[in-house]
Amino acid sequence: RTESAQRAAAGAYASYFKYFSETPQAIEMRFFQAELLYDMQRWADSAKLYLWVVDRDPKGPYYDKALVASILALEKDLPSEAEIDAKRGKSIEELPLDPPVARFEVAALKFMKEAPKSEKTPDVKRRLAVLYYQYNQFDKASALFEEIIRDNPKSENAEIAGNLLLDIYKLKSDMVGFADKGTQLLANPAIAA
Repeated sequence: RTESAQRAAAGAYASYFKYFSETPQAIEMRFFQAELLYDMQRWADSAKLYLWVVDRDPKGPYYDKALVASILALEKDLPSEAEIDAKRGKSIEELPLDPPVARFEVAALKFMKEAPKSEKTPDVKRRLAVLYYQYNQFDKASALFEEIIRDNPKSENAEIAGNLLLDIYKLKSDMVGFADKGTQLLANPAIAA
């Protein structure tokens, strides 16, 4: 789509909802408006509409797609690892989540609650846990890393989780905890193999 066509379509959606916000087609129209905003790289706006669809029609035909798309949109709006590293520096003090990260957190927690059996749930859980880790929110990160390891110990996500979980102990200079957790992880035959 050309930029002018996208702008024209965005205007048409705005006009539609000005007069027909409560029609039976509103959910479908909001979903496709979210798709347009995603194409326009308006990540936060598209995610907001995807989540609107999720909240309004949990049994509808667009629910699953909107739930996944909300995560994808919000993930594109996250700060880069370099930006987070620059903010954190060498500190291990807990940092508040930046607004895009906080929005991702809300959507990720909703996704994990609403779609616990989805094939995408382990990746969403890992992404959120890594963000917690990057913001030095070690308790939240550790809890999710432990879940990832418990639920699928042979996965790539579990390998990442195990490494970062051990790194949390190193960052805190807790070598006894590091050794204990390392021993516990290696005692699990699915991990040690």
